[in-house]
Amino acid sequence: KLAKTYHKSCSGHNCDNHHKHLAELLQGILLSAGIECDIHLNEPEEYENIPYIIICPQNFKHFPPMYIAFQMEQTINPRWLTDEYIEILHNAYAVFDYSMVNIEYFSNDPVLAGKLYYMPIDVCAERLKDNEPVEDKEYDVLFYGSPFIDRRQAYLKPIGEKFNLRVICDKFGEDLYKEMRKAKIVINAHYYENALLETTRLYETLSVSDCLIVSEASGDPQEEKALKDIVDFTAVGNVSQ
Repeated sequence: KLAKTYHKSCSGHNCDNHHKHLAELLQGILLSAGIECDIHLNEPEEYENIPYIIICPQNFKHFPPMYIAFQMEQTINPRWLTDEYIEILHNAYAVFDYSMVNIEYFSNDPVLAGKLYYMPIDVCAERLKDNEPVEDKEYDVLFYGSPFIDRRQAYLKPIGEKFNLRVICDKFGEDLYKEMRKAKIVINAHYYENALLETTRLYETLSVSDCLIVSEASGDPQEEKALKDIVDFTAVGNVSQ
């Protein structure tokens, strides 16, 4: 059997690799099951007659006859939950989702209810093997992601006044991982006030560095419980914590 895992960027400038970690994680699982697969970062001019896994399908214009949609949006915010996006999910052979909160939301749709599969994010075993600790840390704190919103600035500004803070919004893959390994702590501040837990970000960090992680708590108790002994959670909105 042959499958292809396709991933295209989230919205925003220069973010083609936002979920490459997830694509690599899926690829490792498929290969271990004896299923040949490739990762492609761009939508093809012509699809092959094989199954595809499409991550963040709202960014695609055309679709193959058979595809699995890996749904990565947060249902607590309606930004992407348009009629067009729901139709893309309806047309998928199956829909993977990383959050049980999202699964519960989409289960109210009779078309989607029978094709939803919970696919929690995890560490990437292959990257974990090559994760060498760095003794001489260059930064106290690192944040990666979009910092250009008031909510995150409310965290980053006071933290930057007290600690040696590195903010990264334009590096991905190995370039990002090299910087992460130089940090003592990686922080996770939500984009939305009532956000679900950013498990992709947290497990990516755990896969490629030995950083401590401090994260806001979330509206996703099941995912938070799985990480409670690994990640230090603080109350939502509590900058001093």
